[in-house]
Formats: sequence, structure tokens, C-alpha cells
Amino acid sequence: MMQRSAIIMLFSVFLWSVSFSGQAQNSLAYQKPARALEELINLPTEPVMSLSPDRRIILLCSYDRFLSSSQGGERRTVTLAGVKFDTHSNLPADKSWYTAISFKYANRDSATYPIKGLPAHFQLVDYKWSYDSQHLGLAVLEEKGVRLWVVDIKTRKARRIYEGYLNFSLVEEELFAWLPQEKAIVFAAIPDRGQAEPMVSSRKPAIYENDRHTLPQRTYQGLLKSEADEALFEYYATTQLKKVDMKGRVSNIGKSGIIASFAPSPDGKYLKVHYVKKPYSYTLTFHRFPSDIVILGRNGKEVAKKELPAVIRPLGRDAAYQVPRDFAWRTDVGATLTWVEAKDGGDPKIESRERDQLWAWQAPFDKVPRLLQTSSLRAETTYWVNDSLAIMVEKWWTNRSVNWLLFNPLTGRTLDTLMVSGNQGPTIDPGVPVQVKTAGLKKLLFQDGSIFLSRKTQNEKGEVVPVLEKFHLTRKRSDEIWRSSAPYYEYPVAFENGPGSMTWIMARQSRTIPNNLVRLDLENLHEEVLTYNSDKLSLLNTSLVKKELSFLRSDSIPLRATLYYNKDSVRDDRLMGCLIYAYPLDYIRPADAGAVTANPYRYEANLSLQKLLALSGYAVLDNTSFPIIGRKGSHPNDTYLEQIELNAQAAIRAAGKTGLIDTGKVAVIGHSYGAFMVANLLTHTNLFKTGVALSGAYNRSLTPFGFQREYRTYWEEQALYHRLSPLQNADKLAHPILLFHGELDENPGTHYSQSEQYFAALKGLGKTVRFVSLPGEPHSYGLRASYLHILWEVDHWLRKHFREDPALKASSWADEK
Repeated sequence: MMQRSAIIMLFSVFLWSVSFSGQAQNSLAYQKPARALEELINLPTEPVMSLSPDRRIILLCSYDRFLSSSQGGERRTVTLAGVKFDTHSNLPADKSWYTAISFKYANRDSATYPIKGLPAHFQLVDYKWSYDSQHLGLAVLEEKGVRLWVVDIKTRKARRIYEGYLNFSLVEEELFAWLPQEKAIVFAAIPDRGQAEPMVSSRKPAIYENDRHTLPQRTYQGLLKSEADEALFEYYATTQLKKVDMKGRVSNIGKSGIIASFAPSPDGKYLKVHYVKKPYSYTLTFHRFPSDIVILGRNGKEVAKKELPAVIRPLGRDAAYQVPRDFAWRTDVGATLTWVEAKDGGDPKIESRERDQLWAWQAPFDKVPRLLQTSSLRAETTYWVNDSLAIMVEKWWTNRSVNWLLFNPLTGRTLDTLMVSGNQGPTIDPGVPVQVKTAGLKKLLFQDGSIFLSRKTQNEKGEVVPVLEKFHLTRKRSDEIWRSSAPYYEYPVAFENGPGSMTWIMARQSRTIPNNLVRLDLENLHEEVLTYNSDKLSLLNTSLVKKELSFLRSDSIPLRATLYYNKDSVRDDRLMGCLIYAYPLDYIRPADAGAVTANPYRYEANLSLQKLLALSGYAVLDNTSFPIIGRKGSHPNDTYLEQIELNAQAAIRAAGKTGLIDTGKVAVIGHSYGAFMVANLLTHTNLFKTGVALSGAYNRSLTPFGFQREYRTYWEEQALYHRLSPLQNADKLAHPILLFHGELDENPGTHYSQSEQYFAALKGLGKTVRFVSLPGEPHSYGLRASYLHILWEVDHWLRKHFREDPALKASSWADEK
């Protein structure tokens, strides 16, 4: 057998027969790195686990880590009104699926059971447990579309329960939902629409007009442009809601239409449906179209309706829709609809003591809605305790404020402010209240005047650890009742409801074992292991060395990074080249910039590009802190360039202090806003040999109404936009840059043309640049062929500009001398 060092160093071997010519422009077949890397990528993933409502059954779902080209890149897609449809399946084009399912009983027995009756090869798009845990609903992608199946848990048999094909709601991408209190499913079906797409032959001029209305908006993609687009949008988006019982009897519910969302009331007597309607906009996505919130009864007839005009949303992170928003059923009672209305018109620039109002409309919806609560910040969410107690969480992003307000839903009276905090940094994490479900109802776990909080804090070593606390609503004091401890990283998943119960289902992982479920009784500290998932990535995790680095910027701002390297890449005769991966984040408190977010006992479950490059022989500083801090009333971006340089200098110094890294061979890599950072670092500093920018935006004049967390417009800050735009400063680029972009990038602000134009500018100026255009890829890449090719490209590029030779000519874990 090969010596271990030889086996590990094989990761550095790549194809070297393809030259990077000085003025090449061609199509290149997908390349692959060493076969060992490909073998790692093809390893199975840990299953996704789902507990039945009665906590007796655990569903195990497997999925592919990446899509093959036949699964993803060769599908026809069309983007209309901001929705990317897969025209074959009538699903969202980025919808993922599972490739295998089984289940086991929630006990020590390790036996798992297959589900009989499903096709030999299938793709599971969605699953949902019935409220009584007796059935499992499945949305299965078949040859011509998605169909609805039901599994009988007792017999472990699946059967198709509807012969037609499913559609989806546009906002929540729901395909179906169980009806509480009865064994039936409501689902979104494709209505009878014929086989062919509609053909609108006559083309007319599209008129865009504005008459002194101030309507700023983001740079959305895939908008409607013509009557033909409107017809196509209606063809793919129109849905007919239907109901089917366990005997297969199907009936229509309400009228067909374009449905943004639908949800049954907790008692199952009503259905909330959000219909999108005309007139459509050619400058906005469907989210902003006029719409109706319709309440349907069990018979499918309309009971009540609330009409909403076209949405206007002012600029700003704390802005909100000017129309009622966040329609949802109150979860602790049978049928009460709630929503939020902005008192300030949704404009954060307007001074107002009251920002939002929470309203409620109780069944049978024959009386006027009732005001439940007002908030001085933006209403984020509401948790329901009982008839007379509820908690509203309000937030204001600009100053990172988070308040928890206790109020009485019966009277609307504010009882107390439970918490006042910021939302950056784990030491002030307010936590998430634990909720319990019974049939269709959901409310906070409430015992002895206290709710329970699952949150994260820091231990004496500065590590982030999950804790479970009992928070008394009157005393406003938390008592810790459980804490994750070495050698595990654990957190609560579910509470086993019952009189006086203190039994919880916990997710548990360690450095070498992925997530498993454990039943833990906190009263007598008895535990029962429920699942036995094993380490699928032992080759990765035993080869990689991981170290947490803490260091200071020159202005004393604390920073952090995770260092990865292949332990068999360490050599006495040379230091390693280094790759720094970062994504800039803005802060208002310097101390939050270097806040600890890691725990040493977490399982390394992902196969990120950074880890695989570390296996290939590079030292990689991953998740490197790149804070952009606003000081003395200034905006963070006012000193963006200065601060990314300070961050980079500090990271390189920290890399050098490890004694492993050649600080003369450092590259920087980033995705999206991180790619923007990469281009600016290579333009305005001399710290890096080269850089890799994936799916970035480089011309800020094309995002004139703001970008990322910058809400000042181009016309307010033209000098800033120009200074921060790599395209406008392309003549200053002094270092080679490798660009990637997915041809189907749908993300606002990162149009594919951004990389096209940046490449054209750099080429015209004689700079060293390579642009890799990835077919079939959106903003985040998901095709296996693309991922392997990116690995090949990056390694080839780095070795060229670091001037390093390939390592051993071995290609697989199984290779022998």
C-alpha cells in the first residue's frame, strides 16, 4: 500500500495538459481534479431526520450532495415575475429533493424499515406527517411531473392518491398540507390547461411610465416584459386547490388562480389563500402585485376577503410594505387570522412612536378586525402562550435592537418588556422559545409561570454552547436547566409533552460522529440513543487539521478565522501557499466583529470548496472575519476600502504567525459580496498574489438604489459608488483575478452581465484575467460537474501564480504502489 503521506498528497494532482493561453477564448470540456477528490464528493450524506408528531417514528431521508447534469443543468427553465420555473416538473427550478427514505422507531433498536410501493427510482420533493402520525404525505417527482402519494405507517406501504400533477404556492413553495381534525390533504394541483404553452402572436410596444411618484427598487431579474410573458406566467403559476381524503375522493376548493400561499386554520375549518391578481407589473416581482387574502370554508366557498393594492416598499433595511403584511393564523386557537400593518407607511425615515400594529380577525369573520398590539420597532414575530398571554418580538436593524414585549391578547394591553438586547454576537442571543404542538395547535411550552428558551451562550473557554433555560415571565429571570458539554455538541429538537414531563429529544454530534437523536430525561438524567448515523467523511476529517485563530486588527478590532490544512502537506523544506476566504459584514459595535461562533465538538459535515482546497495542499483561512464598522455616526461603507485592507493585513499576519504559511503566496477568495471584496482588494492593495471571485457585482452604478447593507442611493453618494466599483477602477487592478459566474444567476444585483462587463474591461486594459462561465448554474452552484471543474480551475490558477509544481502523480484513495 502507499504510505499515508503519499495517499494524502494525491489531492494536489490535477490535469496539466490544458494551457492557460494569454488571449484564449474557447469552450473547455468539464475538467476534474484528482479522482480522490471526486470520490469524496460522491460519498453519501448524513440523512435528514424527521420526528413524527407523537415522537414514536423517525423518518430518514437521503439526498445527493450535488446534482448531475441530467438532474439540473439540462432542464429547461423560464423566469417570470421573479419566479424561475422548471418547465418539465412545474417546480421551482432550484427545488431540491431526496433520493431515498426509510424510517425507524424512536427507541434503542437500530433496525430501519423501507417504504414499500414507491417507484424503484424516485425523487422526493416534499413530505409531511399527518397530525395523528398515522400517515405520511409525499410529493414524488415522476416522469411527467409531481404526484401526491400517501404512506400508511402501520403497513409501511405507499400509494398514489391523486393521478393528476401538483403545482406550488409561489411564496412558501407549498405543494400540500394536512387538514387538522380530519384525515385529508389540501394540495395545489395543475388545472386542465392543455399540453402546449400559450402562444401570443401579436407583439405590442410595452409602455413604462412614471408620473412624479418616487418608487425606488432593487435590480430584479426575470421580470415580465410582454403579454406573452403574462400568458406564460399564468400558464405555469395558475393553481387549483383540491382536497383528497384517504379513500381518494377529490374535490375542488375555491377558484383557480395564481396562489402565493395557502394554509388551513388550526381547527381545519377554514383555509387562508393568498391570490395574486392583475394588473401585473413589468418592473416588480410578483410579491408586489395586487392580491387578495381570501378565507374559504370547508365547502370551498368564500367566507371573507381582504383586498391588497400593489405593494410599495421604501428603501432601507428597516423598511416594510405599506400594505398589510405577514398574514398568518394565530396558532393557539381554532381560527383567528392575524397580520401586521405599518403605521409609518413602511418608511423608516419617518419619525413615528408607533411603527407597526398587530391585528386579529376571529372566525366566523362577521365582525371588524381587532387591534391586538402596537410596536415602536418593526414587528418580527408573535409567540402565543395562552388566551391571555403572548410575546411579540420587535426589531430595528439600524441599531441592532431586539425587544420582547409581553401582552394580553384579550385586552391588547402591554404587560411588560421581557428583554431588551442587540442581535449581534452569541453572548446576547435571546434564544428561541420552545413550542409544543397538539393536533393543529401550536403554543409555547409554559410551566409554573415560565417559558423555555433554547439559545446559545459562551462557556468559560469562550466557546459557543447551546443551553436550555426556564424563563419566568414575572421575575424576568432565566434559570439554566441544561447545557451541552464536551465531548458533544447538542441542542434541543423537541419536547415530549406530558404531565410533569421533562423529557426532551436532543440532536447530538461530536467531532467524529454526525447528528443523531437522543431522548434525554432531565429529571433523572436518563438517556436513550435513538439513531446511529455514522461518519461518512472520516477520510476528510482525519486528514484535515482545524485550528481556530484569534487575532487583532491594527486598530485593536478582534478578528477570527478557521485554519484548515492537510497535515501531510506540512514539509520542512517549504511553507504552504495560503487562501483566505471571507465575506464582509457590517457592525455597529467593534466587539461583535470577532465574536466566537464556533464549538470544537461540532461535526464537519460539509464538503466546502475551502476544505477540498486545503486537502489539495493549501492552507486555508476559512470564514475570516472581515468586519466593516460604522463609527462616530459614519456609515460603515464610508471607510470600506480602508477596513477591508486592515482586515486583510491582520489575516495575513495571523497566517504568518502559524509558522506554516508563506505570506508571499497568499490569495483571496469570495462569493457574491465576497467576490466584490476580492476585486477591491486586488485593485486597491498589494497584499495578494491573486484572487478568485465567484458570482460578484463589480459595477455599482448598476445597483443605484443600494447594495448589500448600503441604503444611500447612487445619486446621494456618487463618489462612494464610483470609489467602491471595481469596474470603474479596473485600470488600477495590479494582480491576476479568476472570475466565475453562473449563467442563470437570478440574484438581485449580481447579474451575469456584471462578470461579462468586468472581464471585457480588464481584457481591454491588458490585465491578467480568466472568466469561467458556468452553464445551468444560478447564484449558488449545485451541479457536480461545475463543482469539480471549479476545483480544477482554482488549483490550476493558484499553482500558476504561486509558481508551484504539481505533487505526486496519484489519483485515488485506492491507488497502490
